[in-house]
Amino acid sequence: MCVAALSLGLFSASTGFSQQQELYEYQGFTVSTKTQKLEEQRKKDKYLLQIKMISEDQDLYYPASMMVNSKTNKKVVRNKTLGSVKVQNGTGLFTSTNIEGERSDYKTEDGDVLYMFEKGKIYNDDDKFKVKSGDEPILTYEESKSLKPLNEYNLLIDGKMLNGTWTGDCVDGEILITYSDTGVKDVLFLRNGTTTHSWVRRSPQVFDKLDQSASLTFDKQSMGLIYFNKDGIQCRMKRDSE
Repeated sequence: MCVAALSLGLFSASTGFSQQQELYEYQGFTVSTKTQKLEEQRKKDKYLLQIKMISEDQDLYYPASMMVNSKTNKKVVRNKTLGSVKVQNGTGLFTSTNIEGERSDYKTEDGDVLYMFEKGKIYNDDDKFKVKSGDEPILTYEESKSLKPLNEYNLLIDGKMLNGTWTGDCVDGEILITYSDTGVKDVLFLRNGTTTHSWVRRSPQVFDKLDQSASLTFDKQSMGLIYFNKDGIQCRMKRDSE
């Protein structure tokens, strides 16, 4: 009887969720949590932490730096954490959970990879932690990086943003654009019908026609191209939806 009583005193289970707690909000992006007590012990209580992240209004991005792996000599992401949910009164080693988005196709001029939270998509994560027996968990959100819309970044313009079929208000028909990184210079090939022209990168967002008669500038507001030629003609081009 004494052994049975001692065992019951050391452990019991609970399946009741606490109310949802919103820890962070920025431009429609929220981080909220729920906790469930899993075990009650004499000294510590064990909890399940459920984290929900959603961007209601727009796609939001944050940078993750790259580094070269010394063993493989390949570039890898060094830090893809946006922030963390921390249990302020947690015990033991596991008192915080990192928040991460998903990798996008975009890079910055500085070489960072942009991670994103897609508009309307729910991101979830689970973790477990302990607090002293009888204590209510105190949760906070600690920000490591800031979220921004895509048009607030200086983007590296590459094939993922340029390859495909484009149309423009001063162009007859469709133009097929192909991006090539030769290792020495970045080149665009624009084909209109049977005619192909080469363009060379002058700056991160500007390409010049090989004969210097025109230029193409990437416009990050519209995610399109602006065409200028030496005669003063200007028009906008947009990529067809895939």
